[in-house]
Amino acid sequence: MTTILFAIAQFTVVLAIANIFVRCLIARSPQLATAVCLLGITLVSIIIPVTLIPFPKFTIESWPIAPFASREVQSPEIPPQPTPLDSSVSMDSSVAAGGGINLRQLFSNLPLTASLELGEQPKPASICFFAWCLLAGMGWFRLALSVNALRRLRKQSGHYHNPQLESTLAAWARQHSRNLTFRLLLTDQVPSPCVAWIDRATIYLPSGFENWPEDEQLAVLAHEAAHVFRRDARWRFFFDLMGQWVNFHPLAWLLKRQLVLVQELAADQEAGHLLTSEKYRTGLCKLALRMDSQPQLSLFSVGVSLSTHSVIRRIKMLGSVKKPQLARWQQFVVVVVVAGMGLSVAFCTAGADEPTRVALRAAKPLAKPPVLFARHTSQPWDEVGVQSGFFRVLPSAAAQKPLVKQAINEATVELGIGDLDCGVSLTRDFVSWTSNLDFKIADLPLESRNSGHRFTLSINAYKPALYFDREVDWAEVAHKLPLSNLAGLTNVEALASLLEKQGHSKTLRMNLSDSSTYDEGDFTIAKSLWPLIDGGVTAAVFSLAEVAKIDPDYEPVPSSMAVCMQALSHCSFAGVGVDFADAASPCQVRLALVPNVENSAAKIQAQVELAIASVLDSMDDASDLPEAARLSQAAWRAELEAWQVRVQVIDGPIGEVVLIEGAVSDASLIFPLM
Repeated sequence: MTTILFAIAQFTVVLAIANIFVRCLIARSPQLATAVCLLGITLVSIIIPVTLIPFPKFTIESWPIAPFASREVQSPEIPPQPTPLDSSVSMDSSVAAGGGINLRQLFSNLPLTASLELGEQPKPASICFFAWCLLAGMGWFRLALSVNALRRLRKQSGHYHNPQLESTLAAWARQHSRNLTFRLLLTDQVPSPCVAWIDRATIYLPSGFENWPEDEQLAVLAHEAAHVFRRDARWRFFFDLMGQWVNFHPLAWLLKRQLVLVQELAADQEAGHLLTSEKYRTGLCKLALRMDSQPQLSLFSVGVSLSTHSVIRRIKMLGSVKKPQLARWQQFVVVVVVAGMGLSVAFCTAGADEPTRVALRAAKPLAKPPVLFARHTSQPWDEVGVQSGFFRVLPSAAAQKPLVKQAINEATVELGIGDLDCGVSLTRDFVSWTSNLDFKIADLPLESRNSGHRFTLSINAYKPALYFDREVDWAEVAHKLPLSNLAGLTNVEALASLLEKQGHSKTLRMNLSDSSTYDEGDFTIAKSLWPLIDGGVTAAVFSLAEVAKIDPDYEPVPSSMAVCMQALSHCSFAGVGVDFADAASPCQVRLALVPNVENSAAKIQAQVELAIASVLDSMDDASDLPEAARLSQAAWRAELEAWQVRVQVIDGPIGEVVLIEGAVSDASLIFPLM
């Protein structure tokens, strides 16, 4: 609300400056006064984005004269007050830095139904801004109606042929070096001759004009021709178009009246050059008497209108104008001064309400921008020892996603540990799972191959380290957990004994295999790659040496996977991380690929981009999919198109890696990673 009121105050200052200068220039230079009117309304239109959008604003300290204009006064230093991390009150940094407001926040308040659905009252700023836009829209709609009204006026008018008047108008056009052919149209819709912005060289004449005395005809035609030469009707339409932003402001109405008057005076001066001043003044006096006896008709934005009061005032001013006209350099100085004063109002005073604006906005809870991959960093090798690959997941954090939470709950129920007497919940208390990670690829037997699948993937994570927020009764877990039914576990009795000996504790470390092997070089690469993908809810680094076992001629289903497999076959290591801000926000995926010795990072980058393009091409034909599936695929396609692929240099023995980052809204697409 403060920003809108301050913008109105700025409009008031600029409009007041323009009105004052126009008032002073009416007598000496109506042409310059016209330019000042147009400049004033243009400056007001500039102030709207300058005030509302947080552009950097000039301050007196940034000017060269600052050391001479003010002297810095030292004040006792006040130590900053610490702000708690969980505080929901923060200051709008865009306001503090730029002096404007966030248009996204402003427009987010506009839908009044959203506030009503939440049981809140519409905010005053929203109502004021909505009313402001409504008034401006009504004004522009009125201007749109004027186009239709002028078209009807043109169709309902008849041509008026008078060779003598037409030759006079042609001579005036040649005198001004204008290649114009005037048209004279008779209509009963106007009380006096006028021109319209939609037709430049057309003069509309009232019915009975052909019976007017010749001196009156020449006087009014000279006046209207001057309007045509000066493009007054079009400039007035421009003023109306730009002025709709401030059509509620009384000073804008006054500036519009001043524009009409100075345009008429400038046209009078020009008409006095086309005719003799005495002859034109006489014709103008007769026109005033004629108009006084005719009704005034209403017409949408014809462009130039006359009234008895304005004609009499102009006749008086024509007789009183005796001051010398301003020189060109003086006119230039006036324009520069008005423009400088108007722009200074927008740029140099935008910070004047800063304390009030910040104080008002600082009391409101503002949404902080999400910071991804900024959770606690880890060093899994300290937990599971030296390995060729590592895996870490934060189950309780990942359970913020409904899909993950549902899967964990279903798994605990199936395993019989969904309701432990110790009160531990995996979706609430399971802090982290860290383990080694490597996988093996082998050929499937011929009888087991189906749907184009030829290879099998086995994942080895035999050294898990589990951490909980509260103590777990491991003896209860050993009793309820069906260890004998879990695939891949050997020596079940020893495992059950290990769990029972743990007693009550928050941690559990196990070694499910004695045949663990690792390569020192792989460990060095994994350790160097880990910080690049760490910090989210999931992180994993692993060797891709097993990918070399896949036959290069193998064509998986879908076929787009062949391009992806080719890119992976040229890499020695991979790292992947997943994170998200909250349950409603999309997941952010970060994938790092380490080229092998035969390939460069630039080549891998090109192959990855080709793989993404291949996946996008496979989504082109979605006509056979159900509506829900088409919408899901369209969303996934839009996210995949926005993925970024770049080469990044990291410390250590790796050097360059290919980093792929992008958002994924559908958590089911990356569920195995979470």
